Amino acid sequence: MKRIISLTVMFCAIAASALAAAPETALKALTLGNEKFAMEQTLKAGPVAIVIADPAITQNPEALFSLSESQVKVIRTEAAFGPETSAALEAEDLVAPVVLVLGLDEESVWAVYANALKASPELIHAVLKGQVSALGATVDANTGTVKILGAHPNLQTLVGQYLLGVAPETAAAVTPDTGEQATPAAEPAAAENHDAPTEAAHEAPKAEGEAQTSGGGSGVMLVILFVAALVGAVIFMDKTVLKP
Repeated sequence: MKRIISLTVMFCAIAASALAAAPETALKALTLGNEKFAMEQTLKAGPVAIVIADPAITQNPEALFSLSESQVKVIRTEAAFGPETSAALEAEDLVAPVVLVLGLDEESVWAVYANALKASPELIHAVLKGQVSALGATVDANTGTVKILGAHPNLQTLVGQYLLGVAPETAAAVTPDTGEQATPAAEPAAAENHDAPTEAAHEAPKAEGEAQTSGGGSGVMLVILFVAALVGAVIFMDKTVLKP
């Protein structure tokens, strides 16, 4: 008899806890819905995010975030996310404060994120100015749960590479030019002109001096580019990473 009573009490307790879970879930849904409503009142009209989505994702990005089509601008890449996949964003595409690269796994997300930055100078400018936050995210194909990964772990390096490669002549300036490269050019000239050894002897020191000047200019340019990259990184850290 005691065993029957004990089992009955245990069953009632389990049933009561199961019934209590439903009101808690409903209350949580109401609370989250109200928070979403209150937040939308503070947003300006138009998209709140640009989502670069992997075409392998079956769910609609708007539905994943419980937003309307007018609030999310979706850009699907032609190929599935991978090291060779990219998406170029122009100035007219940057209509929202958040750019989200959404894929199924973290590795492919970072690959597309990096490629999109390299193909989108306007996006880099917007990130440096603090106008746009570029983030990566993954979605669970089964549950639809989205995990925000944040900015690319090597974002500062990617931005620095862009700053160092803006002007085509920059690459030539960074390539070291030394007197050793200029000297062989002067020697054939002297060999061809046997009748003017004195003139060739004067030209060799002149060429060496010009090479040294060019090397010094290259060093100054490298320092300037390094400072520019450092300033860009500081601006980014201040506007995005350190932003409360």
